[in-house]
Amino acid sequence: MDAASNGPRSYPETAGIEPNKALVTILVVEDNWVARQIVKATLESRGYSVLLAANGRSAMEIMGSGGCDLVLLDLMLPDVEGATLLERLRRLPGGEQIPILAFSAFVSRLEDLRKMGARFNAYIAKPVEPQALIEIVEENLRNPTPAPSPALYVL
Repeated sequence: MDAASNGPRSYPETAGIEPNKALVTILVVEDNWVARQIVKATLESRGYSVLLAANGRSAMEIMGSGGCDLVLLDLMLPDVEGATLLERLRRLPGGEQIPILAFSAFVSRLEDLRKMGARFNAYIAKPVEPQALIEIVEENLRNPTPAPSPALYVL
């Protein structure tokens, strides 16, 4: 995070060179160990730094420390519902500027949240195709402002 703004860090792009992905940290909030490891491996294979949280409490602690640039948030966690956690994360310093992407195996739940106007930047249906996940993450890192009506990605 940029210490001055508590928002996502800015990495200037020059001559078409991408920002250093190793400086970009993604928080993966997922209670399923296997899914967490697959998403982590996918993101790390592209050079991103990855933090893991298995529940909402851990996610709040990590995000509260200002240590991430994007959040991938499972909707079904053992201690809190994903939409509730989203609102808690958004209330943290800098939480309004960080892209938060919902992902779930329950496509109908993703669609319901989108229709209700939940403030996720994108909605991703599981199982997640690795290349599609990377494309969605990179798209949201390039445009970190929460979108008013994000798209539903069925992968």
